[in-house]
Amino acid sequence: MESLIALLRDESSTVRQEAANALGAVFWRDRSASRRGAHHAAKALAQYLDEHPDDCHYFTLTALGATGDRVAKPVLETAAQVPEERLRKAAERGLANLSR
Repeated sequence: MESLIALLRDESSTVRQEAANALGAVFWRDRSASRRGAHHAAKALAQYLDEHPDDCHYFTLTALGATGDRVAKPVLETAAQVPEERLRKAAERGLANLSR
């Protein structure tokens, strides 16, 4: 998981986006085992959103929700207010996943 988190800081937006997608997949596949790194991953994903606002963040928002970590909630609540429907829906889905 650490290598994926490190890739969120890569020069390439494509690499960063794929890393966010892969992190989400880790949390979806093994929700109990992956909780050990959830807080660290959620903080890194939130930082990635903040530092790279021009990247497409659909997978980042989905991954944030998949972590189930409390750090994700305010970030997802803010993203649920954006005008772009695709991102808004991803944030809403992420918020729903936090309550599972």
